[in-house]
Amino acid sequence: MPATVIAERVEWGGSITWFRENVRRLRPEHRPVDPADRLTWAAGDAAQCDLWFPPRKIPLEDGSQVLLPVLVIVAAHSRFITARMIPTRKTEDLLLGSCDSSSSLGLVVCGTAQTRSRARRRSQMTVATRATIRPATTTI
Repeated sequence: MPATVIAERVEWGGSITWFRENVRRLRPEHRPVDPADRLTWAAGDAAQCDLWFPPRKIPLEDGSQVLLPVLVIVAAHSRFITARMIPTRKTEDLLLGSCDSSSSLGLVVCGTAQTRSRARRRSQMTVATRATIRPATTTI
């Protein structure tokens, strides 16, 4: 907000130049810290999730080769990395992959076992190549 607007709101009657200079001097002290600028994190505070595409295609049982994404999760505090190869970039595969990776760290329990197995079956039937690919968890 400009200093002139602040001066109007507080009904400043003095010199506008003096007011502007003091507002300019005080702004850096009262600016909120951007969370992205933090370099230290408490345990369990944050994790970075991203997709990585390996440089080579994975050969399947039917002879075709597919470029499969790997869901990578890095804990901000410990820098612990967990990765899981998923069959597609569809929402259900991303959610199941992130739930399984988080659960393997003991962080999150995503739904009941029945809900997860139902979602896995539904997810496996959406793409023909899923019959030959079983997602595997790899902890690096």
